[in-house]
Amino acid sequence: MESHLRTITTTKRSLAGLCAAMETSVATDRTGRPGEPQPIVLGLFQRPAYFEGARRRFCELAASGALCVVAFTGDVSHLPAGVQGVALGELEALSNEWSLVIFSGGFGASLVARDLGDIAPGEETF
Repeated sequence: MESHLRTITTTKRSLAGLCAAMETSVATDRTGRPGEPQPIVLGLFQRPAYFEGARRRFCELAASGALCVVAFTGDVSHLPAGVQGVALGELEALSNEWSLVIFSGGFGASLVARDLGDIAPGEETF
C-alpha cells in the first residue's frame, strides 16, 4: 500500500507547539449543540515531564466534559481530575512515542511521532 502521508524530522519543542494548537482547537470547537458527542483526547507523552506542558489544557478539557486519557512511563497517579492515566513500561514500544489523537463533533486530528534520539545538537528529535 502506498502511503500519502508526509513524514518529517522535528524537535520535541515543535511537537509541543503542534499539540498545544490541536488541544486548543478541540477546546474552542465545542459548539454545545444538543446531541454532540463527547470529545475524546488521547495523549502519549513518553515521560511525566513532557505532560506537564499540557497539564492545564488537559485539565480544562476534562472539566469541559472531554474524555481525556494520557499515557507515559512512570507514576500516573497525580493527574488532574477527570484525566485518566495509563502507566507504560520503560521497555514498551509506545514509551518511545509522542502521540495525540483527538475526536470531536466537528474536529478530528492525530499526530504520531517516534523518538529518534538526540540527532540535532542541543535538541531531542522525533
